[in-house]
Amino acid sequence: MNFCGGGAPLAAAAEVRVAGGVALARQAAAPPATYERVIAVGRARAVRVALAARHARPLVKAFTDLRVDVADVSSTYGVGLESTIALVRTLELYSGVSGLF
Repeated sequence: MNFCGGGAPLAAAAEVRVAGGVALARQAAAPPATYERVIAVGRARAVRVALAARHARPLVKAFTDLRVDVADVSSTYGVGLESTIALVRTLELYSGVSGLF
């Protein structure tokens, strides 16, 4: 990733391998609140449709069990990159990868 016209990338790696599983799931909850809406079908007919109330459905959550292997990591610094570097540093702390900064 090159930022702010830097001569070298902010972070680079020769090889990155990601392995593991990712599951998306909706939280088990009571059925969502619904309301009926009348929708016109042609000129003379209408149908009632039950719709889920807005924000009534449970959130979708992502569960991961990933392993990330990185080889030959290098980094650089440039003016105005403090917020980006802080983000990469946070990634380094939580992922267990060391040596980015």
